[in-house]
Amino acid sequence: MTTNKDLFFQVRGTIKRRLSNSLFRVECDNGKIITADIATRSFNVQGRKIRMAELVEGRKVVVEITLKDLEKGQIVSLIKKN
Repeated sequence: MTTNKDLFFQVRGTIKRRLSNSLFRVECDNGKIITADIATRSFNVQGRKIRMAELVEGRKVVVEITLKDLEKGQIVSLIKKN
């Protein structure tokens, strides 16, 4: 029996472009480019909810990708800036 945790995996990536309707083009660390939206449970580095102003081009993020569709994902957290 599979659980919900078996149906997705997390990868790191960089926001390349902001699309319409809160969608983003994200390049994963492995070079694959996907379309991602913001998960309702997404948080920034300090543990607060992510604001749209924090999601700018070049920002590092963690994306959950579902195994059902490898072209789409959800931004679940931000990665701390160096």
